[in-house]
Amino acid sequence: MILDPNDYGTWLTGTPDEAFALIRPVPADRMVIHQSGEGLKSDPAGLDFPG
Repeated sequence: MILDPNDYGTWLTGTPDEAFALIRPVPADRMVIHQSGEGLKSDPAGLDFPG
């Protein structure tokens, strides 16, 4: 579950119906992947892949 910070209170203390209403797709433009760690290689586009 990925929640908007503004929805934390509802998720934690709201009714089950209010919490269920928060289950919705996250817009793709708000999704960012950050990889870090040993053994990663960078590609020319700037994305990191396990190597």
